[in-house]
Amino acid sequence: MTISVDQINSPRQAFIDTLAHLQPGLETPVEPERYAGFVRAYMAHVADEDLLPRDPDQLATLLGAHLALGERRGSEETRLAVTPPQAEDRGGSTVIQIVTSDKPFLVDTVSMELTKREWTIRALFHPQLKGTRGADGELLAVTTGGGATGGDNESWISIEAFPPLGSSAVELADDLATVLGESLELVQVAVADWQPMKTAMLQTIELLNNSLQPVSPHEVRVSTDLLEWLSHQHFVFLGYREYRFAEGSYRTVPGTGLGILRGDAGDQTSFHAVPVEGDHSLVVMTKDSQRSRVHRPVYLDYLGVRIFDQHGTIVGERRFLGLLSAAAYNETVSRIPVLAAKAAKLMQLSGFDPRSYGGHAMWQVINTYPRDELFQAPVEQLFPILDTIAQFRERRQVRLFVRRGTYGRFLSCTVYMPRDRYTTEVRLRVQKMLMDAVGGESLEYQGP
Repeated sequence: MTISVDQINSPRQAFIDTLAHLQPGLETPVEPERYAGFVRAYMAHVADEDLLPRDPDQLATLLGAHLALGERRGSEETRLAVTPPQAEDRGGSTVIQIVTSDKPFLVDTVSMELTKREWTIRALFHPQLKGTRGADGELLAVTTGGGATGGDNESWISIEAFPPLGSSAVELADDLATVLGESLELVQVAVADWQPMKTAMLQTIELLNNSLQPVSPHEVRVSTDLLEWLSHQHFVFLGYREYRFAEGSYRTVPGTGLGILRGDAGDQTSFHAVPVEGDHSLVVMTKDSQRSRVHRPVYLDYLGVRIFDQHGTIVGERRFLGLLSAAAYNETVSRIPVLAAKAAKLMQLSGFDPRSYGGHAMWQVINTYPRDELFQAPVEQLFPILDTIAQFRERRQVRLFVRRGTYGRFLSCTVYMPRDRYTTEVRLRVQKMLMDAVGGESLEYQGP
C-alpha cells in the first residue's frame, strides 16, 4: 500500500486550517487572510503531539492574545505579558507571552526563571518568525524564519505554566512579570555588547603581549594562549568591566562596563578576587558569588586579567564574567591551555609511565575530573585527590573529597560511588547531608 505525503499531513493540515478560521475577538480586527497567514507561520514547526491534542478554540485564544501583544513593537522593545487564568478557570494555566528581536538565550533564560521559582511549564511555543513592521512599529506581515526574505527575525515565545503548589497565580503574576522583564533586559545587554566584550578580550591579550610583566615570557604565553582559547567559542561573554587596584581593594573605572556589568555600581557588593599573599598570577579563574540570570542557572565564571605597572605592582584588573561553553567542557584536557600543563605535571607527580596501566588510569581520571575544579585548583591540591581516585576507581567504594576554594567562599565536595548506586534520590540525600554538615547556604551540583 502506498501512502501519500498529503495523507500523512492531512490531520495536521486540517487542524491548522480550522485554527486559521477561528479568529478570536481581538480589539483591533485582523483581515482573515492575514490572520490565517500568521497562524500557519506560528504553527509551522510545532510538533504534532503538541498540536493535535489541543482544543482549537483555546489555542486560537492563545494565538489571538499573542498577536495582539506583538501588533506594535519598537525596534529595540520587548513586549511581555503575564496573564493568570480567569477566576472561573481555576485549573487553567498562566500564560507568559513575549515578542522581541530574535537573539540567543531567550528560551533558556525564561525557562530558568520559571523553574527557579518552582513554576511548572505545561506547554511552550517558540516560532521563529520574520516580522515586517512600519515606521511606528506596526506589524504589517509575518512569515516563517529560515529562508524567508524580508522583515527582521523576531522571537515570539508563549508559555503555559502552573504556579508553585499552593500558590495563587494571580498574586504571583506581577512579581513574575518583573523578574522576567529584568532577565530579558540582561539578555538584551549581554547580546548587544558581545562584540565589544570580544574586542576587549583581544585588546587585553595584546596588552599582555606588548607590556612588561612580572612573570616569565613562558607564563605570559600560557596565559594569553588560555585567553585566546576561551575567546574562540569556549566562553560565553556576559559582562566586562575594568578596575583600579589600590590600598588592597578594587574600584570601578567609570564608563568601562559592558553587558551585565554596564554602569558603575556594585563595588561594595561584588566579589573581587583580591590577590592573596604569594599570588603573582596574570589570569585568575574562579567562580563569582552571583548565579547567572542568563542562559544557565549556575555561578558565573570569573575571569580576571591582572594589570601590573613597570615595577611589577598590581594596579588593576580587566574582569570578564560569563560561562564556560559546552565546547569547553567537552574538549580533551590535552588541548586546553593551562590545563594541558597541569595534566603533564600531575602525570609527572604520579610517577607512572604514560603508556602503562597506571598511567592510562591516571590520565582517565584527569580527563574526566570536573572541569571547573581543574581550572580553579592548584596542582598541589589536585594531585592527592586524583592519585587516590586513580587507585580505587575500579573498587566499589564511596569516597568524599573536600577542597576549600582559594577565596574562602566555597567548598568543593566531590563524591565518588558505584555508578549503579547513583540515583536522583541518592544525590538529594547526599546533598542534604553535606549542607547539614557544613551549614551551607546554597549548593550547585554537576552530575556524572
